[in-house]
Amino acid sequence: MNYTFGSPRRVDNISVTGGATARGVGIGATIAQIKAKFPRAKVDHSTDQVFLLTLVRTPKRPHGRGRVTFGVSTQTKRTTIIGVPFVAFCE
Repeated sequence: MNYTFGSPRRVDNISVTGGATARGVGIGATIAQIKAKFPRAKVDHSTDQVFLLTLVRTPKRPHGRGRVTFGVSTQTKRTTIIGVPFVAFCE
């Protein structure tokens, strides 16, 4: 969990590495499985070489539900991290 710097401090994003699913898609899922449950998800290969992760971003969902980003390992082709609303990378 990362927090904002302002006052009051709020949760900025959450990273999940196990035990949770989004519409039945969890850790260990492939890009094909993610796209089956989230057909409008976008696959982003810009982080492949640096972080060895392909990001799959779901569109903003209705009824106030936010985005979900899946981090899929370029080596195992399986989801290793789920970020709500994004996967945070250290600079």
